[in-house]
Amino acid sequence: MVEKKTTLRLKPEQYQTLAKLVRMGNWVANANRTGAPDDPRLLVYDELEHHIFTQVPLSSVDETDVREIIAGYDDEVFWDELCERLGHRDFHRRYSPEEIISMSETERFTRFQECVQPYEQEVEDFGIERLERMQTLADLGL
Repeated sequence: MVEKKTTLRLKPEQYQTLAKLVRMGNWVANANRTGAPDDPRLLVYDELEHHIFTQVPLSSVDETDVREIIAGYDDEVFWDELCERLGHRDFHRRYSPEEIISMSETERFTRFQECVQPYEQEVEDFGIERLERMQTLADLGL
């Protein structure tokens, strides 16, 4: 099979924006990987990033801007994931497997959201200020 070469024509500022996107994409793909044999980096992303940066010097990419965008994304994902996980935990504490199986998809979604929403409201209003670690099962109402 013959590979067809494609040319991408971009203005200099578009190339810089593309370079930022590639940097952020590679960060998402590889930042948590150690590079160990059991946790290899995804080289295809490293290689594409390297190729892009041979076209646009790395020094021309505003790394501060990239870090701020990633930090904003990480912050939002943290809060969403925290609320979702706590809601998931509470949903499975509140309803038995049999009850969950008997729910319609809409009912299951609604009841799950009822478990998530209080956490969303809590972190919106207070952040982590009022989140506490429970010491015993009795503290959990079990």
